[in-house]
Amino acid sequence: MALESKHLGGLEPAFDWAGFTWPRYEARLDPRPAARRLADRRRLVCGEYYRAPAPAVDGQPRAGLTFYLESDFMLGSRWQWADQVDERIRHTGWWCDDDGDGWKLRGLVIALSHGRWLAGWSMGEGLASFVEARVVWNPREAARLADRLAELAAEEEREHQAAREAGE
Repeated sequence: MALESKHLGGLEPAFDWAGFTWPRYEARLDPRPAARRLADRRRLVCGEYYRAPAPAVDGQPRAGLTFYLESDFMLGSRWQWADQVDERIRHTGWWCDDDGDGWKLRGLVIALSHGRWLAGWSMGEGLASFVEARVVWNPREAARLADRLAELAAEEEREHQAAREAGE
């Protein structure tokens, strides 16, 4: 297999190998000054994962953030389930269906700096999660709030499923 040297658009060495002429693509650099290139550059946008909005409670949308638990877009890195923070919560979540064999929403507590906490719910690690925008200063209070948010969201989902099955 002989490599045949060629001249290709001012880039050398160029050769044929595996049916292609190398280099295959020429680099194209913008000759303008760096400040001008940066001014004209469009901002690259890489958004969050696709997700559904957080369920409304009593017809009111909740202010907060949706994300996937343990994802790159998650707030902070220290989190616990509500039943691990407050031992008075004696269950591991609320079922999203009446049969108790589907998804379960579990209270989620995220620790922020300086003794602040966020409360929300999650479907589990790597799954949809939501935290309220309200900051809580007591971890047990955050756990109780998180459990209540999970209960309300699961109840809303059960009502939505019942309405969908009824054809509404």
